[in-house]
Amino acid sequence: MNLIHLFPVTISIEQNEKHSAIQKQIVENCLSLKNKIRAGGNNWDVSTYNTISTYNILKDNNFDQVNKWVIDRVKEYAKALGFDNEIKDMDAWFNIYQKYDYQETHDHEGNDISAVYYVKCPKNSGKLFFLSHEAKGVKDTFREDNPLTWKKYYFDPEPGRLVIFKSNLMHGVLQNKSDDFKISFAYNFKY
Repeated sequence: MNLIHLFPVTISIEQNEKHSAIQKQIVENCLSLKNKIRAGGNNWDVSTYNTISTYNILKDNNFDQVNKWVIDRVKEYAKALGFDNEIKDMDAWFNIYQKYDYQETHDHEGNDISAVYYVKCPKNSGKLFFLSHEAKGVKDTFREDNPLTWKKYYFDPEPGRLVIFKSNLMHGVLQNKSDDFKISFAYNFKY
């Protein structure tokens, strides 16, 4: 049988090999900022602390090393997808997930590429999941060994892991069931 895979969903997973050397300082910076910066994301249904629209981490020199690394990976991803122009606009914020916090399903409408970078993530602190963009109304089948049947995919958070995806892909974060907090950075890029 000759199968043609049309309209693929392309996600990039990268690992920052230098993360362990900078993790402690990043965590301390985020916790310090949390005490000074009001929470953002007023349109969310949950109370996960984030700095969307209240603090852009791209403008903070304390995060330059991570931000530069992320931007370089995003540029590689964009090139692979055929984006031949430069970044026109970008925004980034951090999230702190306390026990039982989660993020409801959403997309990043109005942007082209989005990314999540994991700073600190204890075990069971909530997986990132993506939903299939395939329309409903077709017989729902699932086989664990067949990616063509998958409607949802999960990524375990790991310190230093970067997940890059097109901004219109629906995604969310499962509940943090650990007794510790998780910190992630979120990025949006317009081309």
